[in-house]
Amino acid sequence: MRQTQKPTLAIFTTSDFRYDQRMQRMSMLFTEKDYQVKIFSRYFFQNHEIPGKEIVFVSCFFKKSFWFYAEFNLRLLFSGLFQNSDIFYAVDADTLPAAAILKFILRKKMIYDAHELMEESPEIQGKKFIQSFWESVQKIFVPFASCCITVGTEISKILEKKYKREFHVIRNVPQMEMHVSNPAFRKNIIWYQGAVNIGRGLEQMITSMKLLPDYEFHIAGDGDILESLILLTKENKLDDQIKFLGKCTPEMLRKESQKAKVGINLLSDHSLNYYLSLANKTFDYIAAGLPAIHMNFPEYQNLINKFQVGVTIPNLHSDHIVRAVRLIENNYNEYYENCLKAHDILNWKQEQIKWEKILIHHELLQ
Repeated sequence: MRQTQKPTLAIFTTSDFRYDQRMQRMSMLFTEKDYQVKIFSRYFFQNHEIPGKEIVFVSCFFKKSFWFYAEFNLRLLFSGLFQNSDIFYAVDADTLPAAAILKFILRKKMIYDAHELMEESPEIQGKKFIQSFWESVQKIFVPFASCCITVGTEISKILEKKYKREFHVIRNVPQMEMHVSNPAFRKNIIWYQGAVNIGRGLEQMITSMKLLPDYEFHIAGDGDILESLILLTKENKLDDQIKFLGKCTPEMLRKESQKAKVGINLLSDHSLNYYLSLANKTFDYIAAGLPAIHMNFPEYQNLINKFQVGVTIPNLHSDHIVRAVRLIENNYNEYYENCLKAHDILNWKQEQIKWEKILIHHELLQ
């Protein structure tokens, strides 16, 4: 008897799949629905095989700037022509052109997953030509998408207004965490996980540690300003209080974050991307039973008002940061219990039900 061939999904991404929890969950959903999933990813020298995942590493001559994105999309385009995929999945605007062109040429389907407002990235603020370029890319290619999704309500409103398409909200909530460490075993650790980039309030948190001598600050991540943060730590003689853990796998993040007492998600208001964000770490902190300090930006304020899983601050001044740490410390058990209750609602099991309904509606699940 002839075996029916599985439908195939090709995911295009410039991120390192090992650390991209959203794409791990997305690919797992399609695998569970009996799709063959192939991930086309930027080449990272430290990469190794990932069990259960078919990954094609796309090696480019150019490593950054416009030329990298142009070359990466061309290589995706040529690779995709010979893959016989049923669905092309573009992760952010930097893979959108290749996915859209393949969808058009091969008469297949396409998902566009906008993790952010690409043209509002902090790294390109004030660079009008680059910002208009990414806007133009989306204006040209978003109409080709069979389905568009994004990470939060505020960003979806902007995207829908700009590109005249519905953007469904699929939040970056984690898997249901069954075992969370007891508050009694938590240490006086302030925890940050994520990109170590400009505008994340890390400089302000480091200098605030002088006013929090009974706490350590652990930073799990890598990025553009890592070296300058290490230097800032040394200049302020805070080496004993501040630990740089480097880039961590999701498993390590779950383990280490449960040792901490306070999470931070501090952002500059100079970027619209940050102002409208609803970061992955927000829900990871909740899953870890980790009350957190957020900015009083729309998405975070709504979340705190509803679930009381931390506090918000109006700016990055040290007095606000220190006061927020002490507030969580003084009401720790209450915030901890609120995190556990919120995680019963804010988890991937619940979000997956919503996502599957969207996929079925757009005829993207067989």
